[in-house]
Amino acid sequence: MKLYSKQPVALSGKINLPGSKSISHRALICCALSGTPISELDGLSDSDDTQYLKEALLNPNQPQYNMGDGATPLRFFLAYKAAVNEPCTITGSNILLSRPHQPLIDALTACGAEINVHEHGISLIKGIQRFPKLQLEADSSSQHVSAMMLVAPKYFGTKHLSIGNNAASLPYLEMTASVMQQFGIHTEINQHEIQIDEGSYTPTKKLLIEADWSSAAFFYSLAACIPGIRIKIPGLSLNSAQGDRQLSAFYASLGVKTYPDIDGIQISNEGQPPKAITYNLINHPDCAPALISTCAFLGIEASFLGIQNLKHKESNRINAMEENLGSLGIQFQQNEDGITLLYNKQKTITEELNIITFKDHRIAMGMAIFGLRHRLHIDHPECVSKSFPNFWQEWSQWFNVEY
Repeated sequence: MKLYSKQPVALSGKINLPGSKSISHRALICCALSGTPISELDGLSDSDDTQYLKEALLNPNQPQYNMGDGATPLRFFLAYKAAVNEPCTITGSNILLSRPHQPLIDALTACGAEINVHEHGISLIKGIQRFPKLQLEADSSSQHVSAMMLVAPKYFGTKHLSIGNNAASLPYLEMTASVMQQFGIHTEINQHEIQIDEGSYTPTKKLLIEADWSSAAFFYSLAACIPGIRIKIPGLSLNSAQGDRQLSAFYASLGVKTYPDIDGIQISNEGQPPKAITYNLINHPDCAPALISTCAFLGIEASFLGIQNLKHKESNRINAMEENLGSLGIQFQQNEDGITLLYNKQKTITEELNIITFKDHRIAMGMAIFGLRHRLHIDHPECVSKSFPNFWQEWSQWFNVEY
């Protein structure tokens, strides 16, 4: 696919974001455990990941389920099947099967489940038999913890999940608790432990899924890179349960202001970006590709901390971003805490750039900002359907998109 900026660049626009993928997945599991029809979820994400989980839940008693590249669908569905004691095999792409799932498998095994991990997927042999106090390793992903949170109410007594000192993406655990609360389950998240009350999920009526804050990152990038632009984004709230609402603060430091609107927010470029900045993204890993690309585009000496888990995503996102930005003369100075962007001002930059997505949706969308300055050739543009199927259509308000 070829991508390049329209001239002149529009200074206004309105974006239709997909429903939150993260909320959708949690709500789908709560629906299944409460007996709520999926049709009661209004604004459900149309992402590939959500479709995999939705179709799996709508088709019980199958011997095998394919989750594509979807780590969250695999992890949540495995815990759900273990809770309802329905043996099956869950498979997916090689990338998915190579991602870290062991913390969840260890937790389910501690609960009496029998699981066989093999080259073709993960087979549940026997479901959960008990629910003791659990110590979960959450440093690679909070999804393992969320999966166990979602099924815990089914079992007797107050459940205790210890998550240690290095839990990643804590806002996602708070989001899980928020969705569970909407189905009648009380959860408390303390500094290192989660307590979940015993109880039955209550069926609900017409639960509205918020728009996806993570997907808004790429339009915040656009706003940061075009002086004077203003973009309306319906469906977002600054009081959202989604942790990536922090985007408003991250981009405020780059000159982008966020204003509440009648049905969402408006963002506008009203300031000058700094010469240097440091971000800690331990709780916001999905924001990393957009923020790294934006700072690189603006020539900011930016440091990014807490990004160690990026190597466990759909691609090794640190390596993927480094390879793409390297063609622009931008290097990563890596250390144990994160990376710092370095610029080779002597490098000759061509008008055309080849963007290698590694079939990773956030790499494709993150690097797309460079279409403002170069003609881009993007391999595997279809990968955006994992989270934002209509991304290129929305992006085309400012860019020519040629297939």
